[in-house]
Order: sequence, then structure tokens, then C-alpha cells
Amino acid sequence: MPKAMSSRQPAPSTARASRAAASTGNSIGKKTAPKKEKLVQKREQWMDKLRTTKKARNTPKLAGKPLLSLATDLIHELKLAKTADEIVAKMMADAPESEPAGQAVPAKQLSRKARQKNVQAEAQRFQAVINHAAFQADPFATIQLHLQNTLQPGSQ
Repeated sequence: MPKAMSSRQPAPSTARASRAAASTGNSIGKKTAPKKEKLVQKREQWMDKLRTTKKARNTPKLAGKPLLSLATDLIHELKLAKTADEIVAKMMADAPESEPAGQAVPAKQLSRKARQKNVQAEAQRFQAVINHAAFQADPFATIQLHLQNTLQPGSQ
């Protein structure tokens, strides 16, 4: 019965090994880094790359703006809020008194077909407006005229 061929190759002779090392550029006396060391080096390179990316992301986006103290920032925000409140109060005082509309009626839930129908109707209205000669001649004037005609005179 014949012997099974082994998949292992015989160890090369020293002359053959030295020729192979010379052809690849490695010398027998030179040690190559073990696999674990190579993996550690690759990991360190990768981590350095990640650190530089993270450092770039963490730099303040408002680099030109001087950083103020927390108290100064809060005072500035309070001043802005105070002026905004004054503006709103002035607008409320100037606005005519309107009657309360009562309780708000919740919007009805539309079915899918009803929504599609509304979308199609709105698309037709929009196309009619776009194709209108007055709108094509001067769109802004047409919009202004429409708003004047549709809005109540007191709400302008």
C-alpha cells in the first residue's frame, strides 16, 4: 500500500534559505517584527489618526469669537430677553383688541383618499396661479394684491 503524501514540505537547506532570503532582500541575521508587534504598530497608527480627527472636531467653531465668562454670557442673554419682551409688549399694546375665538377645534383626521384629493386640488390651483398672465408679468405685485384682498384690513 503506498504511503500517503504529506502536505508538509521538507525544511529547506541552508544554502537554499540564504538564496531565498537574498532574493527577497532579507538577510538571515536580520529579525523581522513578530506579528503581535506589527498589529500593535498598526493599531497605534490608527489611533493617532483618530486622535487628530477628534482634535479637529473638538476645536471651537467660533474660533474668532472671544470666549466670555458665564456671568457675562448670562447678562447678555437676559438683556436680549428683556428687549424681546419689551418688543412683544409694545406689539400687544399697539394691536387692536380682538375677541377671543373660543376654544380651538381640533383638526379632523383625513382619510388617505381625502388627503390625495386635497393635494390634487391644490396642485391644480397652483398651476392656475403659475400660468396666470398677471402672475407671470409681476409675481410679487400679484401676491401683494392677493394678500390685500384676502387679509382683513386691521391685521396688516
